[in-house]
Amino acid sequence: MVHYRRRRVPGGTHFFTVTLRNRKSALLTDNIGLLRAAFRQVHPRRPYTLDAAVILPDHLHVVMALPDFDFDYSGRWRAIKSLFVRYLRRAHGLVERVVDWPYSSFGRYVRAGVLPMDWGGRPVAENDGAFAE
Repeated sequence: MVHYRRRRVPGGTHFFTVTLRNRKSALLTDNIGLLRAAFRQVHPRRPYTLDAAVILPDHLHVVMALPDFDFDYSGRWRAIKSLFVRYLRRAHGLVERVVDWPYSSFGRYVRAGVLPMDWGGRPVAENDGAFAE
């Protein structure tokens, strides 16, 4: 098991490399707009300064500076990754509710009264583990 040494310095500037599990994927560059949107969405709630970034098809490099009072870079990455995955799911046509998926026999079971329309509830996880560090 790898044991990382992580510096918790309020206001620190950090270099990150974040990779996809599938190193042959072009997911990041194919969906650069969604990735940018995730970074923009997180910024107001968890401020940071993006000093430098390089986005490659299967990984990215970022130099990120945190506010003087804050050292929670892992929370920022968790939020960015979760939003990016959520945006990807929406962009690839997946749905929030089972009943909204048109290519299923689910509607037949609802009409027959076998299952309720809200069967299955909300998605369990926001992040499917597509990222590795």
